[in-house]
Amino acid sequence: MSDDKELFRQAMLGVTPQSAPPKVGVPVKSKQTDKEPIRQNAEHHPAPQQNVLSLAEVLVVQPRDVLAWKQDGIQYGVFAKVRTGGYPVDRQLDLHGLTVKESADALLLFLATCKRHGARFILIAHGRGEKSKTPARLKSYLAHWLIQLPDVLAYHSAIQRDGGTGAVYVLLKKSEKLKRENREVFGG
Repeated sequence: MSDDKELFRQAMLGVTPQSAPPKVGVPVKSKQTDKEPIRQNAEHHPAPQQNVLSLAEVLVVQPRDVLAWKQDGIQYGVFAKVRTGGYPVDRQLDLHGLTVKESADALLLFLATCKRHGARFILIAHGRGEKSKTPARLKSYLAHWLIQLPDVLAYHSAIQRDGGTGAVYVLLKKSEKLKRENREVFGG
């Protein structure tokens, strides 16, 4: 067996197929200036029980590309606030220095924590990967993973003060608890 095939086989150990195709949203074009990456406090915990995020090859983005995506039905004004960092950041995750597999595990655990605490607007620092052997590898995977996750409504590369093209803002769905509280306050 060739070295490449063996490396691929090892990378795929423990990966389970998706049970349903990912939701497809509307790719959004946006102008953004070049930004510097940031480092924030990371939440590095043991991996969740089952990671459904793909470790297979994904569409490659460039280190300074702006990431932007939203699900169908997300209002323009809401997405504009995501794009400009107009919401207060509830939680942050730093994936710098992690492998792709470690990042997938950390992302799932982080999103579960966000859901449990009712976080809606989060910041994920992934870096640009300009100096790595495979430029923007983690950034490419993150862009691919986020559209697979049903709790993700939209994402966009951060503004400069929050990491620019080395970080991404993510808008998450409301938790059931927050939905109930809104219904109690506003009726309906």
